[in-house]
Amino acid sequence: MIPFESIFMAAPSPFLILKPDPPRFTIVTANDAYAETTGKSREYLTGRGLFDAFPANPADGEANGQERLTASLNHVLRYRKVHEMPWHKYDLPQDGGLFEERYWKPINQPILDEHGAVSYIIHRVEDVTEKVRAERDRDRFFGLATDMLVKMDFDGCFLEVNAASEAILGWQPHELLGQSWAQFIHPEDLEETREQFQRAVSGEPCFQYENRYRCKDGNFSWLSWKTLTELEEKVIYCAVSDVTQPRRLQAVTEGQKRALEMSVHGDPLPRILDLLLRTMEENSSRGVRASTMLLNPDGKSLFSGAGPSLPPEYLEACNGIPVVPYAGSCGSAASSGEAYSADDIATDPAWEHGREVALRHGLRACWSTPIFSTAGKVLGTFALYFDQPRHPPPQKIQLAEIISRTAGIVIERQQNAAAKLLVQQQLIQARNDAEAANVAKSEFLANMSHEIRTPMNVVIGISNILSTQETLTPSQAELVSTLQTSADSLLALIDDLLDLSKIEARQVELERVPFSIGRLLAEIVDMMTIRSQQKGLKFFSFGHDNCEDIVVGDPTRLRQVILNLCSNALKFTDRGQVAIHLSCEPSERENIQDVTIAVTDTGIGIEASKMQTIFQKFTQADSSITRKFGGTGLGLSITKKLVEAMDGRISVESTPGQGSTFTLHVPLSLDTSGLQKVALADSPPPVRAIYTGDRKRVLLVEDFEPNALIAGRYLRVFGYTYDVAVNGREAVDRAKSGDYFAILMDVQMPEVNGYLATKMIREHERATGTPRTPIIAMTAHAMAGDRERCLESDMDDYLSKPFRAEELMEKLAAVASAS
Repeated sequence: MIPFESIFMAAPSPFLILKPDPPRFTIVTANDAYAETTGKSREYLTGRGLFDAFPANPADGEANGQERLTASLNHVLRYRKVHEMPWHKYDLPQDGGLFEERYWKPINQPILDEHGAVSYIIHRVEDVTEKVRAERDRDRFFGLATDMLVKMDFDGCFLEVNAASEAILGWQPHELLGQSWAQFIHPEDLEETREQFQRAVSGEPCFQYENRYRCKDGNFSWLSWKTLTELEEKVIYCAVSDVTQPRRLQAVTEGQKRALEMSVHGDPLPRILDLLLRTMEENSSRGVRASTMLLNPDGKSLFSGAGPSLPPEYLEACNGIPVVPYAGSCGSAASSGEAYSADDIATDPAWEHGREVALRHGLRACWSTPIFSTAGKVLGTFALYFDQPRHPPPQKIQLAEIISRTAGIVIERQQNAAAKLLVQQQLIQARNDAEAANVAKSEFLANMSHEIRTPMNVVIGISNILSTQETLTPSQAELVSTLQTSADSLLALIDDLLDLSKIEARQVELERVPFSIGRLLAEIVDMMTIRSQQKGLKFFSFGHDNCEDIVVGDPTRLRQVILNLCSNALKFTDRGQVAIHLSCEPSERENIQDVTIAVTDTGIGIEASKMQTIFQKFTQADSSITRKFGGTGLGLSITKKLVEAMDGRISVESTPGQGSTFTLHVPLSLDTSGLQKVALADSPPPVRAIYTGDRKRVLLVEDFEPNALIAGRYLRVFGYTYDVAVNGREAVDRAKSGDYFAILMDVQMPEVNGYLATKMIREHERATGTPRTPIIAMTAHAMAGDRERCLESDMDDYLSKPFRAEELMEKLAAVASAS
């Protein structure tokens, strides 16, 4: 048999044998393991009291190892049973009065004699210092972790939870221990979480699973789970991250995207703001409501933009909040350009005036931030309202600032679109006003032309009759000649004014007909030669015989331009000559002829300082010229505008006292149609002989008696009989009952005008099979388009007032030839 003492001494665990003599508990002996563990020799320990050998650490006031050990030993003595102590701290004394931190797990066992009394106590200890330190370090890391660290059993109950649970969910760890995860899950996530939990129980690891957990305040937070299952221990270790803010940021980003798309598509601003505010509210805790206020155009007050969850009565009360300090959270934020937080509306000084209505609707706190444009201008405010006094956490402020920036983009875009629309409407209105003004101007000019031409027809007609059909004394003839000259000058002025007005209103429509530029110039030369001879001047022409090509353009307007230049040259030249030069050269462009016409005179010339102004309307080179030569200064202005309308240009070179040269360059298309019909630039037709056949009756429709008198006199001279109708209705009645050779139809008349009268006459002719009677418009309407309108109204020809006897004779002779 091995002696008991040998076994005791060789035991690997530290042992003491104590006497049952409290409170000393004398050490009888110690084994080698105990001496090695404590650093005390057996000789030192033997015979000493337990607490004499190992006194308590006086520096560790919280340690109660001695008291706990004493209690355990007394328990053994009393109950004569083994007593196992939990681990506890009991520092070992060292040399120099120092102590070493140590943790122990003691077991005290009685040794009974034959009478059952305790004769000795075996005191066995386990040094758990390293284990305790490791667990303490684990607990420290466990507590420091910002993620939730969870240990749960296979029933889903929490076994361990670190302190992060309070920061994330509001629950303290002890409030979760023993609870099942199922009672915290959002109802919509419950079924899927059960499936995920069963996979974890089966040992399948989970690297990311997200669901919603109920917080202590009743809100829900999004959690992301990572799990590791220990099948032998039947536990699941979990690392849980709070992903609520990333989830909300993602939702807010989606809301931003939808809002911007709505803005691009032109949705109403209140609807877009409503979407942004609901996005904010849906990603906030319960009891949070959002609103926007917009800055009034005057910049002095705010009005409600949107607030889907706020009572309408409160939103109405917010309209007109002044942009000044201490005008609630929104007025203060808009005024300062910085966020303002009223953490308790009941006591905040800025809410003095809006406090009562806010509290009545359960609003206890309000945080507001300005909404800025891209240029930093305040457009309004974004506000968060809370049902409890509080300051919004940083996460809420982050979301609110994102939403407010998006609101700023949307509001600015809408305002820019509204401003653009307003400008467009103003431009449209301005255009309409301009068009209306042009119409009014055209109508005024047409009426003015009509009203002036009507009496002018009488003046010119009477002077023409007196000069051709009456025997006058030399003095009378001179007076009549002066009258004719003045009337012609006045008519030319009227035509110039109408031309200028039509050009400036862009109502001049250039014809495109084939004509011979050489023949056109020859006609002008014939006319100017006679006029120059009357003034004692010489008139030369060069080049018109060499330009035989047929070109396409407006011969009437080109003739007007050349005549004006030649007339000016004759007007300002008292001696010497006037010459016109024509050259035609092929252009670099295909089928284009570059036509150059230069008119040179030896007249008074133009000073260099006046060269830039002579083409301006109502401007002449010298004010004295007007007194000496007359004129309005419109001719060259009209000439320049007509040349530019033909895509040409005009220039002048002049030397005072020696003369001037006006040169125009006009590109004209070559006629490639092969047609031989050529226009002759509205030159007066050759005068035909007066009709000498059977006397014919003419219906003269004229409401102005003097004009009827003049026209009637012409008709008698020409050998026609005539009837007079003073309005359109009478004209229709006479046309139905009489056999007329032709009808001279005035246009502007009372009751029934000339257009309607013509229509009624034509309808009667078609209905009765009556032969068509030629109708010649005889009107003072001489604006652009008047001739075309007359012809479109089924008239046969057009004669503008004032007209000369030869013009009327030509029109009637043409009708006679056709018949």
